[in-house]
Amino acid sequence: MKSKKLLSALLTAIIAVSGFHTAAEVMYIVPNGTGSGSSWEDGANISALAKKADVEAWIKEGNYTIDAGFYLGQGAKLYGGFKGNETSFDQRDKTLRPVLTSNCTMLSVGGNSTSSTVYFDGLEFANCDLLSAGNRIIIEVYGSAQINNCIFRNNKATETAGILAYSGCDLTISNCLFTGNTVSSKFGILRSQGDVTICNTTIVNNVGSGEFDWNRVGGIFIEKGNVQFYNTILWGNTPGNVRCDATSGASVEFSNTAIGLTENDNGRNTWGYDYLISESQKEGSGIVVNDNCIKLSMDNNNDNGDAQAPQFVDPENGNFRLSATSPLIAAGDDPAGLLGSAYDLDGNPCIDDDLNIDLGAYQYSATSSAINMAGSEKTELVCFPNPAVDILYINASDAYQADVYSITGSLVLSSNILASGQINVQDLAPGFYQVVIKTPNKTLSTSIIKK
Repeated sequence: MKSKKLLSALLTAIIAVSGFHTAAEVMYIVPNGTGSGSSWEDGANISALAKKADVEAWIKEGNYTIDAGFYLGQGAKLYGGFKGNETSFDQRDKTLRPVLTSNCTMLSVGGNSTSSTVYFDGLEFANCDLLSAGNRIIIEVYGSAQINNCIFRNNKATETAGILAYSGCDLTISNCLFTGNTVSSKFGILRSQGDVTICNTTIVNNVGSGEFDWNRVGGIFIEKGNVQFYNTILWGNTPGNVRCDATSGASVEFSNTAIGLTENDNGRNTWGYDYLISESQKEGSGIVVNDNCIKLSMDNNNDNGDAQAPQFVDPENGNFRLSATSPLIAAGDDPAGLLGSAYDLDGNPCIDDDLNIDLGAYQYSATSSAINMAGSEKTELVCFPNPAVDILYINASDAYQADVYSITGSLVLSSNILASGQINVQDLAPGFYQVVIKTPNKTLSTSIIKK
């Protein structure tokens, strides 16, 4: 464990979030639902949540396309993790994430920082193409919101391929993954104008493309307000990880955070937070980097001077779990003892049996790391184990859906592929099957045996 100084009272708002749940009116949401949402059998469409206040939505796994964005009422709680047959919240599977897609601003959280908090937990926002319509933002937050155990991947927008946190808002992001997102002009995956806390989150390989703009960044643009990072990873975001506009009163503090070297438009390698701010200018810039932070090399496997290689399992194929020798293992801290109920994107506790806290959205597990290393061969599609019993792991770049066909050609299973690369095949009868994998650019197939 690292330094025991108190990080901030804001940590209290962070990770109690991961286990936050209170009894409330439940509304059941299913893909293409046409019902009232009173039960799984009478499941509603996700758009039925528009303006609903203090509602608890149980969202069944699957793919959801939001054609027209809508406001969420104060106190709304959106939970993934359901197969569609649960009768209690405790039956929820934390690794099941419904995938939400839109070509417009998807969701708005209204109110102000004192409003009842809106919760997003266990959702995936993927393959949104706002560029096609010239749209800017996927989620906009005006009030109080907590985004936990969510994934934002392969989204495109003109500005902010993720979240716009407006002035006066209070936003917490914990145990989330942002990867493969692109903006065509500026502001990255988060544009912050309010107060934002980011904890145990992995922000990697996001791109700010287009012509040069002083507001252009792959990671996070802090325009106003204060952003605090804890136990987080910023790596591979181009042309930079974070930009803080101190001239507008913005400030940022990094604690127990790993910050990657970046290469800016002039080809100069810098520590990502100051790719537009030199060391001599850092005084008065509103940037604080605590001594417990780690400087990361641009190379996943090789150190660069005092910058250490992060050693992700397989970043080229989107696997940002930590290898056994990663310097990010046990580099986190929880001095206030608040992480006990929090879990990572694989559903594992954020504190292991030896009281270690890792950086990023994945707590190291020798078992899960070995499985994912086995599936990281440089082929287009790998499915394992084969024969399979309950869980089938799929390794294919940007794969999002698996369709399983019997030897007679009948579709017997259609499943969203989890971020961990797995689908559940336990209900399939023993035999031979053809697995067809969908990616944004192609369809791949292979054969498996189900025991």
